[in-house]
Amino acid sequence: MNTAKLERHLSDMILEAQLKMGYESNTMLFNYSFTSLKNITGCDCSIEEMNTKLEEFTDEISDRFGKIQITQSGSMFCLKVPPKGADYVHDNITPSEFLKEFIAVLGKWGTRELDIIQVFRKYSENVHVQEVDNGEFDYLIFFEDGVPDDYYYCLTDEGLCITYHRFIREDYLALGF
Repeated sequence: MNTAKLERHLSDMILEAQLKMGYESNTMLFNYSFTSLKNITGCDCSIEEMNTKLEEFTDEISDRFGKIQITQSGSMFCLKVPPKGADYVHDNITPSEFLKEFIAVLGKWGTRELDIIQVFRKYSENVHVQEVDNGEFDYLIFFEDGVPDDYYYCLTDEGLCITYHRFIREDYLALGF
């Protein structure tokens, strides 16, 4: 199981939340589907084996994140990160300039798709921009070479604002859009 990739993903989600809402030393909950955990960790295992591997993972990172509580219901897992995890990420991991600017632009009144695309192009010449008509999202944008990050951003124009979802490549492809 690729625990480094899972720790990075968890840290990225904490950073993203802190950029959006500000930093607070509090408990944070993150929901993962079994499929997504398999995609992130590269673990081809059963749900029961995933539970065991997640317990091992949380023990492995407890010195940095505290004791993460894991609950599972069907094929969904919830990782409850204690304040120590939020504190660790805040104190030790610097968010990328791209992510800071991306979230700042989204928070501005009147932001349009072109404003967001310009942020991507500011950080790389290798940006994939695709209008989509799948009933879920309006645009798919990602850095083709994975620099400065390797997430797939799905944007939706809600009229008054633009919302987004950020997926790892494998999860996006699994959605079948």
